[in-house]
Amino acid sequence: MNSENEIKKSIQRLMQVNWRLEYDYDKRDIYKLYIREWLRRMTLWGKALNATQKWPFISVADEIFGKPEVSEPVIDEITSFLLEHANTYTTLTSIWYVRWSGVKNLKELTQFNLPDPYEPLILFLEIGGWLRKEQNFLDGVMITIDNWQEYDLLEPFIYLDTESTSQTQDS
Repeated sequence: MNSENEIKKSIQRLMQVNWRLEYDYDKRDIYKLYIREWLRRMTLWGKALNATQKWPFISVADEIFGKPEVSEPVIDEITSFLLEHANTYTTLTSIWYVRWSGVKNLKELTQFNLPDPYEPLILFLEIGGWLRKEQNFLDGVMITIDNWQEYDLLEPFIYLDTESTSQTQDS
C-alpha cells in the first residue's frame, strides 16, 4: 500500500475512535498492557535512534527522516479534529502515528526490524483510553515513566495482531 493510502487509513482510524468513551475500570488491565507495550516499543525505537532522552514521546518518523512528507493541510485537518476531541498528548502522539503511517513501508526502515511503534497506543485509544501525563506519571493507567530502562525488553507485554490480543505476558 502506498504512503498516501496509509496516511488516509490512519486518519480514518483516528476519526473513527469514539472520543466520548469514559474510562472503563473493567478495562484497566488491558489499558495497562497496551500502554506498557507502547512504552516498550518506544524504548526499542529510542535506543535504535539514539533518542532515549525524548522517551516515551518520540516521533519515530521525524527522528529518521526529519519532517516526513505529509501534506500540511492533511496534518492541519487531523490536528484540528483531534484538538476538538482529545488532549494534548493524545493529539501529539496521534499526529506522530499519522506521520509514521506515511513512511512505515519504506525500504529504509527494514534495517531496524522493530515493531510498529504506535499500534498499541492506537488500540488503547480505540477502546477508550486517553494519554494523560502528569510530571513523570501517565494518569489513568497509573504508570510512572521516569526510567526507560524498565521497558528495555525483547518480550512483548501483549501480542498484537489483527485477529486477537488475548495472549499476554505474565506481569
